[in-house]
Amino acid sequence: HERVFCQLLGFTLRPGVGVPFDDWRMEQLWPLWKEGLQHTGEKPSWASWWVMWRRVAAGLSKERQQDIGAYLKPWLLEQGTGKKGEGPTPHGTDEMVRLAASLERLAAADKVELGAFVLKKIGRGGVSTYWPLGRLGARHLLAGSAHEVVPAAVASEWAEKIMNADLKSAEGAVFALAQLARVTGDRARDLDPALRGRIAERLTKAGAPEHLVQMVREQVPWTADDEAQAFGEALPPG
Repeated sequence: HERVFCQLLGFTLRPGVGVPFDDWRMEQLWPLWKEGLQHTGEKPSWASWWVMWRRVAAGLSKERQQDIGAYLKPWLLEQGTGKKGEGPTPHGTDEMVRLAASLERLAAADKVELGAFVLKKIGRGGVSTYWPLGRLGARHLLAGSAHEVVPAAVASEWAEKIMNADLKSAEGAVFALAQLARVTGDRARDLDPALRGRIAERLTKAGAPEHLVQMVREQVPWTADDEAQAFGEALPPG
């Protein structure tokens, strides 16, 4: 019941902004974070729990996103150190990472730290996709502010590392590259034109959708498909 409850909440409340009374709905939802998951021995329930908070993350205030980020940080970044975060040991590292990557109102420095963790863990257990890097280093945020964008120099480093992967088979790599190199018209956020040109060529050779290549070459508006991928709805659970 708890697992299905989380699934229904996340599905019906997403993305938490844009509809009348969304602020009120988020106020009603937030106490559940403080209570935490009740059936902590059920791994499927953990997955649904993380997915729910990822889906509504855009509707949470900066302070609440920081609360979630502070909880996730030790469980993710201090793996193997013997240190533990608060409460029972959570399950579902992949979904925890996707939730952390969806917290657009985290400080850019926190995103840089999380991105380094993703690059370290990708393909080595726990992180199965490059998708989180696309959210963490996105040039254009869905609900965050420009000052919370990861520095262009860091995004460039991430892009270079992703281009070393096989874009045709590496899950989420095409999406991540397009988000890291997307043109915004803001010189402080946009990557170097020469690098964007190389990224566009790699995306084309990998058979990426034309609209993803176009967003790297020129400034284009968001589409419904872009939002679906950014919110993580285009990916299967887990």
